[in-house]
Amino acid sequence: MHTTFSYTTTMGSMATESLDLDQDAQMALAISHLQANPDQSIRQIAQTFGLPRSTLNHRLNGRQSSREFSQAQQKLSVIKEDSLIK
Repeated sequence: MHTTFSYTTTMGSMATESLDLDQDAQMALAISHLQANPDQSIRQIAQTFGLPRSTLNHRLNGRQSSREFSQAQQKLSVIKEDSLIK
């Protein structure tokens, strides 16, 4: 997935980035942007980063991603599994 988004930095300048990110990485960027700019609405930030508003809201309220949840249910950690495969 190739995503392009624009946002205003805390210095007031406009930044445009073209990033190849999965939704979890975009979510992390959106959350950090929201923490740096608490005056912006969740809807604005979700639209800027191309994320579902409800998912962003759930993550802000502490819900884990499905990937994190499934990894917590596994008997072996991802690192142990990779080392066992090697």
